[in-house]
Amino acid sequence: MARQYATVIPFRVTSQDADCAIDADRIGTSADSPRGYIAPMMNQLWLRTFIGDPGTGMIVRRFPQHPLPENLRVSQLRSYLEQRFGPPIAEHVAGQSYMEFVNPDPSSKEEGTCLVAIPLIADPRTQDLVSVFEKLEQFADLAEALGTARKGARPTEASRIWVGPLFNHRHLFQQINDLAAQAARALLLGAGLKGEIDKVIEAGTDTPIPIEALDEAIRELDQAVTLAVNAADSSLMTHQRAADLARALAGPEDTHTIERLHHEERRLILQHNSTLESSLQCERITRDIAQLAFGISACASGPLVERLDRAGVAVLHPPRGSGQAVPLHEDGLTLRSKSERELAIELAGVICRILVDRRTLVGLLLPDREGEGIYMEVDAGTTLLLTAHTAVDTTRRALMESSDWREEEPGILVQRWPSPIRVIAPATLVAKALFGPFGLEAAESLDVSVVSSEDAAVEPQTVVEPQSQGGVM
Repeated sequence: MARQYATVIPFRVTSQDADCAIDADRIGTSADSPRGYIAPMMNQLWLRTFIGDPGTGMIVRRFPQHPLPENLRVSQLRSYLEQRFGPPIAEHVAGQSYMEFVNPDPSSKEEGTCLVAIPLIADPRTQDLVSVFEKLEQFADLAEALGTARKGARPTEASRIWVGPLFNHRHLFQQINDLAAQAARALLLGAGLKGEIDKVIEAGTDTPIPIEALDEAIRELDQAVTLAVNAADSSLMTHQRAADLARALAGPEDTHTIERLHHEERRLILQHNSTLESSLQCERITRDIAQLAFGISACASGPLVERLDRAGVAVLHPPRGSGQAVPLHEDGLTLRSKSERELAIELAGVICRILVDRRTLVGLLLPDREGEGIYMEVDAGTTLLLTAHTAVDTTRRALMESSDWREEEPGILVQRWPSPIRVIAPATLVAKALFGPFGLEAAESLDVSVVSSEDAAVEPQTVVEPQSQGGVM
């Protein structure tokens, strides 16, 4: 199917994909940055890849751009891309900045998609990364005008065989260590939050605050950090073996060394992706801990609470230059509560987060009872909107008798909480409704959903294209 679409529906390749400068503030002025290392980087090729749906032209998943092997030349690009991704789905189309390949590892949501590769090179005037194919076509037009080129020749036809590594080992190894550093940084933030939470609890509260969910999150964080660091440590020897094999490669006839080199490279990619997965998990758990901190602070008072809240905000919405805010609908929601009281505290933290994030719809649904449960979101302005859905008359009557639920439509009851909100109050009400009228037996059995409230009401085609999600393809 992808072959049929290849020349019919082009991908919506933006300047971010095909004509993009390196962010010097983010990457720094190193040998991996054209802006900071001009002369030796003039011929350095880079690659941007993404997963695309050929039927709609939509980009499904992005990967970060990265430098290709240092000795790779433009004339070897076709050979290199085929070795790395397999034969292309179709020949390169004039005017397009990319080539399409079969998606080598599609997820369940990526059936029918393909991998799109955009080779990049530094523009000699601006040092911005631009599409190799576009530059080749510009030079082809000039050569044809001078009578030194064959009319209609494709930029990928003049191809030489590439014999060598499939990755820039130095860059990949640096990425692995950067990811391990991110995991360690997440550990420090999580441990710091735990210390502030302990101070709030030690200062005393009106009623004891259960912290079993917090302790579980801390254990998960410690395990994830260990996995990230171990994967990074194991990559050192793999990197050294790959580098030694690349140096020892005698030529195209040295097939044994090439096979060993590519084997080590596959191992290095697995170690990179393992470190990436664990690092992302560390950061996600740290945000969970910040969320839990909000729930715990909602049960206390005093100057230490204010300090804890500021620390939680600093993790979820880092100050400029210190990180990137990740909304709850991207993180997803992991509930670690076991009891009604624990659930109320956890939901207080969730409410704090959606009040800050906005445009987030959280669903707490009963298992094996389709559509039964409670939704939480921020309505117009800063009003917290709780919506209970039930088709059971006894549940509906019990909700209206137990608190201020108001039925707006048959089977749909609502409560609105204008700001300022003492979040433990609506959180306690939701937990009480779930364990009471809805008959929830255990918090861990809840079916939890978190989506952007905008996405809940629009067609998937209108969703903003995803940004880079890391990983190596």
